[in-house]
Amino acid sequence: MILKTKSKWSIFRLNSIIILLIITSCASTETKPITVFNYNIHHGEGMDNVLDLDRIAKVINSASPDVVTLQEVDINTERTGKVHQMEVLAKLTNMNFAFGKSIDLQGGKYGNGILTKFPIKEQKTYPLPGNEPRSALAVTMELDDKKEIVLISTHLATEKEGRLASIEPIGKILKDYNQLPLILAGDFNAVPESKVISKLNAKLNNTTVGKKTHPVNVPTGQIDYIFCSNNDQWSVVSSKVLDEKVASDHRPLVSVLKLK
Repeated sequence: MILKTKSKWSIFRLNSIIILLIITSCASTETKPITVFNYNIHHGEGMDNVLDLDRIAKVINSASPDVVTLQEVDINTERTGKVHQMEVLAKLTNMNFAFGKSIDLQGGKYGNGILTKFPIKEQKTYPLPGNEPRSALAVTMELDDKKEIVLISTHLATEKEGRLASIEPIGKILKDYNQLPLILAGDFNAVPESKVISKLNAKLNNTTVGKKTHPVNVPTGQIDYIFCSNNDQWSVVSSKVLDEKVASDHRPLVSVLKLK
């Protein structure tokens, strides 16, 4: 009788372990949300006219992002002390980095950057039009579960004609990556009611509707955005503007997205 009881108890324990393993396995395959951070960093110069990359990094780290899109990044320019800003920010945030040049500037380069916790598999810089040439930096990265996504950081022209002329090449970029879940973020220099944003809304899901980012002291409008590819690929968990008005002349945006 005692042996039978022990046997039944052993079977019960074995079944419990199997059930626990099944539950754990299912939980581990669930895709974790991705926190996306966008910031025009004004080459690290704040509203107090102080150049401070440590401060920029602290703002980024405060949101614990998985991926970061940056605009107005300097690489080895005179005005920022010949510092490779992406290398510095990558070290301070403990992330991988990529940089895409828009123009040569003061002995160095100026353009867009990306920071990511995930391995970078490929990167490409696309030129965009403008009185001052612009660009879009596209990075393909591999998530923890081996799925791939594309992250694009861009900064459109200050003049209307340049922004409108950017829509066609941006559309071609999106087609290049239409097989993968995609995030497009940056400083678009365009308000929500503009033709530029209307055209992007027709192609992508705007995750930051109504999030005012500029001017930095008391934001009254939006020119910075985080878009993602269609709702069949992503769900938007949350989005917000950070209450930071000194480190740069733009406020940072944060969206939490989840792959379906």
